[in-house]
Amino acid sequence: PTVTKIVHDAAEGAGRPDPQNVEVVARLFVAVTEDRDTVMALGRHAIAAYLNVPVYRAFHEWLGRGEQLGEMWRLWGEGDRKAALEAIPDSVVDELIIWGSAGTCREHLDAYVDAGVTTPVVALLPLMVTVGPVATAWPGAVLASMTVPATFNAGRLPPAEMSIVPATEKLMVGVFAGVAF
Repeated sequence: PTVTKIVHDAAEGAGRPDPQNVEVVARLFVAVTEDRDTVMALGRHAIAAYLNVPVYRAFHEWLGRGEQLGEMWRLWGEGDRKAALEAIPDSVVDELIIWGSAGTCREHLDAYVDAGVTTPVVALLPLMVTVGPVATAWPGAVLASMTVPATFNAGRLPPAEMSIVPATEKLMVGVFAGVAF
């Protein structure tokens, strides 16, 4: 709601004809898994990769996360990548990574839409799952089991009973490639 209000206020200040109906885009990192340890490890890598980029660091300082992430930034700057990852609090991972069952993830994504996000950009975190005797990349397995609007699906993905896709007219889905340290 904070950023949505800022976007609407900026649109009004810029003289947009309908400032309450401007597009609000949010990139949302999603891991459909209930394995907390995996989420924490993968989430820390994703957070460190992004939040050490100056513009993202400045944004999260502006959001008020400076105290929570200060130690990570200090250690990263000193070149101690392992300690920097360990310095990222669990609470920050929980705030920045949507994770849990497909239903739980869907609820979190819906909350963003309900708060005014018009275009959720879902960045699927790459996990591994085992399907039969073959290990396959998680995003492909989840995408193959998602029910999505017909305009998005276009007949390419088989239907399923559960979907993480929020009910919105616009949706972008990608796979977060990550950064090796």
